[in-house]
Amino acid sequence: MSDFDLSVFCGVGKGKFDLSKPVTFGGWTYATDGFMVVRVPGQELTISPRPDHFPDCAHMFKDIASAERGDPLPSAFRTNDDVDCPHCPTELCEKCEGIGELVCEECGSDYECKECCGQGYFFVGFCAICGGSRKAKGYQVQKICGLNFAGRFIGRLHTVFSELKCSAVGRELQVIGSGGIQAIVCATTEDPPEE
Repeated sequence: MSDFDLSVFCGVGKGKFDLSKPVTFGGWTYATDGFMVVRVPGQELTISPRPDHFPDCAHMFKDIASAERGDPLPSAFRTNDDVDCPHCPTELCEKCEGIGELVCEECGSDYECKECCGQGYFFVGFCAICGGSRKAKGYQVQKICGLNFAGRFIGRLHTVFSELKCSAVGRELQVIGSGGIQAIVCATTEDPPEE
């Protein structure tokens, strides 16, 4: 079995659960960002959150075998536009309350917040997904197995794994690939772009 870099599937470590690192329990290594859960046969991890600080995801994979009979997972449709990396850790700008603009008290016109340069937030910490560049190629929403999925999740699966097959169960896309990879991706409410 190969060791896969699951860090690209991790989220941030704030809140009830620590999603910042993969965790191994029950013979599987899991990683999640809250929208997608990936698991591979157990790997030795140098640093891992305690299993009780990680959401119990095992029950989500009870019907995963149906994906083996599924269709090949299509590649994500990428745009050529660079967008702000959606995975970079950020904090809201307190001065403009995340709006990026302030209202002049004297004349009432809007002006750019100088504190956050009009972004409404600050980047904090290092992002392993974009390597600190703060930019990523944009992905569009695409329809797979009759449901809409954010292309950024499908794109991440294709960058790490191969020979992916998928099927839809409820509002989730179940994915199986070579090396024992299994993933569950939640559908989005966004619509794909008009063709």
